[in-house]
Amino acid sequence: MIRRRITIAFLTVSIISLLASGILSLVQLNSVRNITEESLIETAYANLQSLADETGKTIDRRLQKYSDELSVMRDYMSDIYANPDRYKLVDVPYVYDITEGVLAFQYFPEPGATIDMNEVRLLGNAARIFVPMKKAFPGITSIYFVSENGINLQYDDDAYGKRKAIVEDEVAMQGRIWYSSAQNSDGPVISDVYENITGIGNTIAVSAPVFAGGEFKGVVGLDILVDELNREIALISVGGSERAELITHAGAQPAAMPGMLATTSKLTLKDWTVLYTVPESEVTAPVKDVDDRILRTILQFSVLLVLILALTAIAANIYAENISVPLTAIAVEKERISAELDVATQIQSSMLPHIFPPFPHRKEVDIFGIMDPAREVGGDFYDFFLIDDKKLAVVIADVSGKGVPAALFMVIAKTLLSNYALMGKSPKDVFETINNTLCENNDAGLFVTCFMGYLDLATGEFVSVNAGHNPPLLKRGGAYEYYKTKHGLVLAGMENTAYTESRIVLAPNDVLYLYTDGITEADNISKEFYGEGRLLETINKNKSMNIAELCAGIRQDVAIFAKGAGQADDITMLAIQFNGIVSREQNP
Repeated sequence: MIRRRITIAFLTVSIISLLASGILSLVQLNSVRNITEESLIETAYANLQSLADETGKTIDRRLQKYSDELSVMRDYMSDIYANPDRYKLVDVPYVYDITEGVLAFQYFPEPGATIDMNEVRLLGNAARIFVPMKKAFPGITSIYFVSENGINLQYDDDAYGKRKAIVEDEVAMQGRIWYSSAQNSDGPVISDVYENITGIGNTIAVSAPVFAGGEFKGVVGLDILVDELNREIALISVGGSERAELITHAGAQPAAMPGMLATTSKLTLKDWTVLYTVPESEVTAPVKDVDDRILRTILQFSVLLVLILALTAIAANIYAENISVPLTAIAVEKERISAELDVATQIQSSMLPHIFPPFPHRKEVDIFGIMDPAREVGGDFYDFFLIDDKKLAVVIADVSGKGVPAALFMVIAKTLLSNYALMGKSPKDVFETINNTLCENNDAGLFVTCFMGYLDLATGEFVSVNAGHNPPLLKRGGAYEYYKTKHGLVLAGMENTAYTESRIVLAPNDVLYLYTDGITEADNISKEFYGEGRLLETINKNKSMNIAELCAGIRQDVAIFAKGAGQADDITMLAIQFNGIVSREQNP
């Protein structure tokens, strides 16, 4: 009876202890999972919106480029009419003289029109600008001029196909919408999408009126396939499963797509919309991995619980007063904790930008970063993101403490920084808002040193705020020097703290190097610090390297210095090189 009571009591205590431990672990894992999932989705939406906005602006620039080039063609055609003595008469092939499948310049009359062949030969000089224009812009399928006198000039990928589609079917080009809309305008007009008359696909036309001496002479235009614009959109995507689509129906709204994250951006030159989508499952894949690991942990825990209880019952019956927990249970528990920390390490690594170059379509700036935690998870982080088309935000921060508490505080601080910056707040306002938020319910007394700046990619102006963080290193011209910014109190240090912004204008090829104290306070077996002096010396030895090689060289020098001593703190660095303003032709 006594042995039974001892066994029951011991089993009850064991069950309660094991269940409480398991439930607490699962609650903590689930909390990290939920925070991570929200952060991943918010970051994905921000990145997707940035892609959509950049794509919309790219298509706007492409349409504007076509309009600008068409204006040059319009002026050339006007000069032919205004100054015919300057031009020789040039023979132009008739449409029926063109071989099938040949890119060719040809003419044909409007239905019922009687044309002057001298005028046709005069207009034949248009080939001098049509041909190089088509060569410069392969996406243009056809370049044409329709005179008021009924002369049609075409430089076309399918000149032979025009014979059946236009001439034999007696289609009047002067009746097409692109002709009438341009005739009544002052400059280039972009048409709505229509099916190409030769059946090669959906097309848009850019057309403009031609005048000479104030008299209307005709319309010059060019055709672009919508598929060509979509191919250009596809080139902008940074990889992964992002999908872009140009919606050309005026005022159309994309239908809801279950399981997809979607963002849109409106064009300015036409009432069209760029739609970007990415599968939500891809964005949250790291979290799904956590879910799988949690499920496996529950199954392992259940098996472990049954095993421990069985062993405990046997041991209690044999040794009523000498019950011990099997050593194998401790080994399994350690393995479980190690597996959970591995998951946390993967989650934290996936939250930091790690694809370089991050914005291959933006040539104004180069970025490279490294984060090497001292433990499985750390409190350091860096981040960068486009706030709008011309403003880049860069952040580096160091949370006090180590391990899981610092990592959780890091997730919160990183999410708040990006969210408030993307809301349009200045660096000063972002820090003052986040400081008060982090001060609330901060029972653990954690704080964050942080440096954040906005780089204007158009002017090079860099506006920054420093909350107790290490001073950056700046290379302007020859060598690196410490950039002494205005310091403020650490974030989460004291409520209602005011912060001051520092401003500087970067010149082309200037480099800003940000780091955490894991570099300057790295020590060796003699307990000597690496220090700011050695960092300045090392970075100037590597000043001619690109920023990726520069960061790798500094990390290697720190490792050599600390050889024999364990890494005591997270090592994080972020380098930004401003390349200067890039022209539209360099960065379409």
